[in-house]
Amino acid sequence: MLNPRLEIWQSGTELQEALNLWLESLEARGVAPCTRDGVKEFVAFLEPHATTLDAVQPAHIRKWRIHKQRKGVSPYTVRNASRLPRLFWWWCMRRELITNSPSTRCRNPECRRR
Repeated sequence: MLNPRLEIWQSGTELQEALNLWLESLEARGVAPCTRDGVKEFVAFLEPHATTLDAVQPAHIRKWRIHKQRKGVSPYTVRNASRLPRLFWWWCMRRELITNSPSTRCRNPECRRR
């Protein structure tokens, strides 16, 4: 069910609509497109598994990290790929679209210096 606080003005899932609103707020603040693209990739990964904000669980975030690791990217890239969705969840919480962030129950991947 769609969150009553989320005003839908485009077609799409609740998750996609929240992302669109967040991306719009980032664009208004002048945030770099590569930052926005990172979260778009995360939501595209999630949509086959969860279409509402409340349906996203910590297990989905862990699977996202595993997905990035299997692509052979560096630990720093995996850590950054985890940071952007966390910012998205915090934004959703501040807008009262969700009450709990699934990313708060997931530890950030560690990056060790060589």
